[in-house]
Amino acid sequence: MFNPTNVSICTHDSHIISMTRDDGDLNLNKSSLKNKSGRLSADANSTDPEKRLLSGRAVVAIAIACAVATLASGYLGWVALTSSKVAGCGGGRLFNCGHVISSRWSLWLGIPVSFLALGLYLSIGVSLLFAVRTRSNNQWRYIAWAVILTLGMAAGMAAVWFISLQVFVLNHLCTYCLVAHTCSLIIAGIVLYTRPVGAQTLRALSLLSMLGTVVLIGGQLVTQPPKTYRIETFEAPVEEAEVFEFSAPTDSTDSTDSVDSVDSVDSTDSTDSTDSTDSGATEAPVGDLRATLKTTVAAIIRPTTLLMTQVNSQRNSNNDSDNGVIVADRRMVPINGGTLKLDVTQWPVSGSTSAKYIFAEMFDYSCPHCRHTHAAIKEAAGKLNGDVAVMVLPVPLSTACNDTIQVTGPNFTESCEIAKLAVAVWRTDAAQFYTFHNWMFEGETAPTHAVAKAYADTLLDAKKLDAELASGVPAQYIVQTIELYKRAGGGNVPKLIFPTTTIVGKFTSSKDLLQTIKQQIE
Repeated sequence: MFNPTNVSICTHDSHIISMTRDDGDLNLNKSSLKNKSGRLSADANSTDPEKRLLSGRAVVAIAIACAVATLASGYLGWVALTSSKVAGCGGGRLFNCGHVISSRWSLWLGIPVSFLALGLYLSIGVSLLFAVRTRSNNQWRYIAWAVILTLGMAAGMAAVWFISLQVFVLNHLCTYCLVAHTCSLIIAGIVLYTRPVGAQTLRALSLLSMLGTVVLIGGQLVTQPPKTYRIETFEAPVEEAEVFEFSAPTDSTDSTDSVDSVDSVDSTDSTDSTDSTDSGATEAPVGDLRATLKTTVAAIIRPTTLLMTQVNSQRNSNNDSDNGVIVADRRMVPINGGTLKLDVTQWPVSGSTSAKYIFAEMFDYSCPHCRHTHAAIKEAAGKLNGDVAVMVLPVPLSTACNDTIQVTGPNFTESCEIAKLAVAVWRTDAAQFYTFHNWMFEGETAPTHAVAKAYADTLLDAKKLDAELASGVPAQYIVQTIELYKRAGGGNVPKLIFPTTTIVGKFTSSKDLLQTIKQQIE
């Protein structure tokens, strides 16, 4: 009778099962053979790559990296969906998430790449759950690891692509993007090191990952760059009473004009003689008291209305008699659909105030998008033979002087002082303002305040410029331009403001700008 004490069987998966009989008990021992690639398959000492993943820290590392990348991609997807600002990453010379996610490389055939990344990381996470389930059969576990390997390698290749774009093309980095890319590289590194599949399968999956990356890059290359601006349209005011003049600051701070203008906002026909600029010596004491009370009440209850004024008839007649100008002939620039009008003689203008085309621009000298937009304006002006001028309304994006800004970016720490300097240059010598204004936009970045001041001193009388800055009037101009900015809806700059249309954001097409100028300004 055949009664072996030791029998070995070679299975189809290159394992040897040896059966030994010892005192009536049957013992099964599983050992391994080397596969064709020369690597060991599974054995009791966990030399199998899959077992190393399951028993080691690699699975935990992949899970954590996948979770972090999912959160980062999900947040960027939400930002893209809601057009929100990226928290804690904006305005820097190097780290500027807004610049990165608004570029053409943030889209794939019109779809935000953050959505694609979110789907990829979720797929890796689901596959990881299948791979680590002890009750899953070997076939499903093998497929799960193959999916993880394929997607992990694709994520790593995509990470290299996007990091290269940020460094060499965009010249800006996105913090949240880099977090997701780092997690991708970690996942790719782990699956390549552990190799949960055989060498032949690994080569096939690597080619599949490379194909996916090529499709990603190709789709981005053929994707049209996204618009970096939006167009806001305003309806013309129905009644003339809705239109009032937003007057500029004056050198005199004790004039009662500002008091009178509070009432004139609500009516264009104010003729109360007690609100004129006549000397108090010819007015009854009760008139002085009334003016004082009006000033106090206006300053406490409605401080911003002191900035929004319609020049009263007495002031207009005085100015017109001094300058020999008829009121009806004053050149006004309408903004906000014509509900606000600005006198070209009272505000900084780059170009000739007698130019055929004049529109207003809100901007910050340190704003990168503003610099690109200025290049388009300058080119359009050249095509019109210089017959276009821009009313300059600097809006510093700094908490130091603009209460609508929550956080001051590194680029905008000197925005307030630079804006005041620009206004002071215009008030000191309007003829030199055009030169100074265009010089400020030369180069990739704005000059510092010290450099700008030194250049201004070469154009003007330095003592007169210093006196103008010390007068406080340039600072008052900035207060009012910020008030205009609020009434224009705040938000992004630059803003190119026409009678019934406002272009918000980076605008680089001089051809389209030229067409807009001709359509909007008769």
